[in-house]
Amino acid sequence: MVNLKKSVKRICAVTLAALMLGGSAVTVLPEVAESGIVASAANSERDFYTEENYDGTIKVTGYKGKSSNVVIPSKIFGEKVTGVDMGDNDFITSVTVPNTVTSIWFGGCRKLKKVTLSNSIKSIGRYTFSHCESLESITIPNSVTDIGWNAFENCISLKSVVFSNKLLTIGEAAFSCCNSLKSITLPNSVTEVEANVFKGCENLTNVKLSTGMHEISGGMFSDCTSLKTIEIPESITRIIGSSWCKGAFENCKSLEHIIIPNSVDYIGCDVFLGCKSLKSLTFPQSITHLENGVASSCTELRTVIIPDNVKEIDYGAFDGSNNVTIYGKKNSAADKFANNHDIPFKAIVSTTGVTLNTSGIALNKGETYNLKATVHPTNATVKDVTWTTSNSNVATVNNGKVTAKNSGTAKITVRTYEGKTAACSVTVYGDATSVRLNRSSVKLEKGKSTSLSATVLPAYAKDKTVTWTSSNTKVATVSNGKVTAKSAGTATITAKTKNGKKATCKVTVVINPTGVKLNRTSVSLVKGKNVTLKATVNPGNASNKKVTWTSSNKKVATVSNGKVTAKNYGTAVITAKTSNGKKATCKVTVKNPKTVNPTSVKLSKTSVTLGKGKTTTLKAKVNPGNATNKKVTWSTSNKKVATVSNGKITAKGVGTATITVKTSNGKKATCKVTVRNLPTKVKLSKTSATLKKGKTLTLKATVTPSKNVISTVTWTSSNSKVAVVKNGKITAKAKGTATITVKTSNGKTAKCKITVK
Repeated sequence: MVNLKKSVKRICAVTLAALMLGGSAVTVLPEVAESGIVASAANSERDFYTEENYDGTIKVTGYKGKSSNVVIPSKIFGEKVTGVDMGDNDFITSVTVPNTVTSIWFGGCRKLKKVTLSNSIKSIGRYTFSHCESLESITIPNSVTDIGWNAFENCISLKSVVFSNKLLTIGEAAFSCCNSLKSITLPNSVTEVEANVFKGCENLTNVKLSTGMHEISGGMFSDCTSLKTIEIPESITRIIGSSWCKGAFENCKSLEHIIIPNSVDYIGCDVFLGCKSLKSLTFPQSITHLENGVASSCTELRTVIIPDNVKEIDYGAFDGSNNVTIYGKKNSAADKFANNHDIPFKAIVSTTGVTLNTSGIALNKGETYNLKATVHPTNATVKDVTWTTSNSNVATVNNGKVTAKNSGTAKITVRTYEGKTAACSVTVYGDATSVRLNRSSVKLEKGKSTSLSATVLPAYAKDKTVTWTSSNTKVATVSNGKVTAKSAGTATITAKTKNGKKATCKVTVVINPTGVKLNRTSVSLVKGKNVTLKATVNPGNASNKKVTWTSSNKKVATVSNGKVTAKNYGTAVITAKTSNGKKATCKVTVKNPKTVNPTSVKLSKTSVTLGKGKTTTLKAKVNPGNATNKKVTWSTSNKKVATVSNGKITAKGVGTATITVKTSNGKKATCKVTVRNLPTKVKLSKTSATLKKGKTLTLKATVTPSKNVISTVTWTSSNSKVAVVKNGKITAKAKGTATITVKTSNGKTAKCKITVK
């Protein structure tokens, strides 16, 4: 009830303000509907009865304002209006619905003449405008896909209906008894039209059905007493007769002529019952059964043509059509039916072909041409023909009258009752819609020329001639698309059709370089040094003076924007090249720099002791830091004791060896390497001992083998709170036990358990 609270607060505030001012209640300022129409002062928020939807939005349920022209606001007291239910209001004459609204109902608004709907509405529901007796026209928004049952029933003043081009279905009796309707055109999007949709539309004379429909439903045009003729599209396969409703064309008293295409394979009972003006009726080849009353009480019916595919004719098919003559094949079901019912019968003369007065025509958009069809033989019983177009966007046809719609080509086909055809090709020429050039921009050297070509669209434009102009003839001229460069600058070339369509090409006229020169043709550099070359492009007014730089040997010298950097000893050719290929070169020679000899070399260690099989790496530093050649060589005095490779020493056997590092100019440094055996075992003088707190005990570790061995060991205690150890000396700290471990450099161990009391 949040919205109701807001409403009460707003109304109370307005009323209170009015009383304080000593006047009447203040009118709430008008809102601008999302349709763009400004509501009058009478259409304030307080002019509407509302109720809150479950989602907090508002539905308008009534109107109490003073103006009969109603503009519904998109919001009432801050809440969005999504529904309108204003039926049975005998006061309002026009309504504008904002695009926040998705559902509407105005049934029984007998004085309502005009309604403006928005694209927020997806469907017109059941009885939405029923009995709106003053409604004169309606435009169904393109958002609407379906119209519900009886939606416009008894809208007796309705003269014009513009349907949504996305409409799919029209519900039962949707436009029944709309007596002022004279013309109906259903968009080809419509696929389903339910029963009785146009029933009782007494003034309906012109109908165009959707090519998306497959069925003419029961009672669809029943009691349309002014309907004289109707064209049935070839998409229709069924015409429904009476069951609980009337036949599709029942009681169409003015219907004189109808062509049923061969696509129709079912026609129900009473379909043409009471069509008193119908003079002839030709059933399609696809029909196999004629049901009761299909053409009964057709008092002016003289000719009925029944194909031999019809195998069954119900007894009362033509009751009351007393002046009829049946045409068909000898010994067919039609022949037998006629004989059994004392109806005159004549054998049908079949068509052998059909010809047109021309096989091809060319029209301008909007023009018409009448094709004439001649059915052969001249005494053929059925001379009715149907006309179709291969492309209704280009050309339409109605009883042979071709109307040019848009540029392009289409084929008009005429078909006889028995399937014989003839065709006429139609070419429609229209106005130019656009023009295109083969190039949108071009660069030309002064004095040069190029040709532009213009394509006028569409391909069947009536006049494809274009005129050519230049925005600056001092820069470039144009004649029949040929562009000639006159001087440096830019100009716009325009191609224009007779009806004003344009396309343009930007022309840039350039003066190309005739040559390029470098400030040096040769240069010598020391490795690591650089020099900058300068390029002069001729002539001085060349449009593009940029050059690209390249090196013939980047290992010797590189170049960037003219800056040459010496990389290594040798020669390279530096080239400067203009945009049109003019070149200049400079030979670069990179020479040896001044040699800086090493003065000394130093090793990271001067002595080292290794266990047999172990390795270590020495590092050599050559002085000074800018020495030209810092390469060194390594050697050992005794390979049986130790070897060396790039400073990495490997211990081979017990003994000593001297490792020597030497520079390229003979400076040396040495490291003494002592190689000993690695322990195979270690043993302690005791394996367990008991000490009093504060007392000490020294353990001795014996390493095996005893000679030429690395005897270095480390000592650890498992519990330093109980006992600590340093170089074998144990000190008791607190009661408990601890394990003293001795470990050689290569991981051999021995242990002693210490108990402190």
